[in-house]
Amino acid sequence: MHMISLNCYNCCQYQIRWIVDDKVVGSCSCLMYKNNKAKVMLIDDVFVEEEHRGNGYGKAMINGAIELAQRHDVDSVELTVNMDNIIARNLYRVTGFEETDKKYCRRILRVL
Repeated sequence: MHMISLNCYNCCQYQIRWIVDDKVVGSCSCLMYKNNKAKVMLIDDVFVEEEHRGNGYGKAMINGAIELAQRHDVDSVELTVNMDNIIARNLYRVTGFEETDKKYCRRILRVL
């Protein structure tokens, strides 16, 4: 597992990458910031190449992100998940996340 650090004003961004045979087969992004109440980490874009799924790489990256958060005295780790993605929801549940009633909103500024 490799970690890349990118710093910005009032926040830190990391990318965790899982590498097999010199090829990135999984990654997730972590953004740490301080809001008015707490220090928060947001985990985003968790991905493992299809042929490498089921090997525990996703779980290892999530646990690595949690360890990173603990080293930085983060108070809360959050992520979003599509409700129909049962595999991801189970991964997050076994790594200690609890589903909430919090709603996620977005505004698309540019269609890719």
